[in-house]
Amino acid sequence: MLVNEVDRLLDRQCSLSFTNDYQIFEISRKFGIRAPSIVLLDHDKIEVLFYIQRGAEKYREVKIFLDSLDAKEVYGNWVVSSKTDEYDELSVIQELSRIPSFSIDGIYLDQGDLHLHFRFHSNFNEPLSTVLGHYVSIFPNFHIQRLGPSPSLFQILKNAATYVPLSQISTVNVHETGPVEENPLGTDWIREVKFISTDGMIHAIYKTGSTSEKMDRKVTAISPDEGIYEATTENEFVDFYSRKTNNDAISSFSRIQSAKGNTLFSNSIFPRSYLRNYLKIISDAREQFKDWRISLLDVGDFP
Repeated sequence: MLVNEVDRLLDRQCSLSFTNDYQIFEISRKFGIRAPSIVLLDHDKIEVLFYIQRGAEKYREVKIFLDSLDAKEVYGNWVVSSKTDEYDELSVIQELSRIPSFSIDGIYLDQGDLHLHFRFHSNFNEPLSTVLGHYVSIFPNFHIQRLGPSPSLFQILKNAATYVPLSQISTVNVHETGPVEENPLGTDWIREVKFISTDGMIHAIYKTGSTSEKMDRKVTAISPDEGIYEATTENEFVDFYSRKTNNDAISSFSRIQSAKGNTLFSNSIFPRSYLRNYLKIISDAREQFKDWRISLLDVGDFP
């Protein structure tokens, strides 16, 4: 399982929460709604998608709210979009995303409070502390719930599975015309995607044994002694999956990929209700990318 290979790349974890009188927060507080969410980043723009379980519309006030936002129903959930220009506190995600090693574990709305969980490397504790201190000082309802050593990624995902049943798909993808991608870290690495991006780029934390002389401004050393780096790369094949899931508002809890020459091993963990949709995306990729041979390696529940 690829999760085990990146289990301890990031050694610190932080949990934040904030509340306000925004309408969706008031709805959540009044009707006890818990809404899993995902963050979409595109340069300095941030969008949060809230997934409100179907059935909540039985309350008239909730239905009026959903109708006012043209919420769309996706696989048993009403999806509501919110952006940073609507919620000032969300700008903290923009600032944190500029700090190397920042990786989102989860975000959800519960009883009127928005919770954000993320990991990072201890080498960047100081700049992160500066950002958090600033937001605590200017927003009275902004709280640091926990800051300390990180549990393993496997344990984080296992905990998430107690709230949302999860599935996983692992694939082996062979690029018949060359390496997996042009990557300044070479062709032998494993990476954890940091967050969902809509800019066509892959923002990831890498573990590699090589320190290529080709490293450029797209590579940041996180902990060279441990072989941990951060890089931003492009890959049309990988981006196809991101665009498909983003367009269909399909959430993802973890995306891990490993390269060996021209072979890309991929593992995705996501809510179980989306399993059929993920399988369809894989089928679509086979049709779209004739120079890639795609094989299913593992399909099932997580953990």
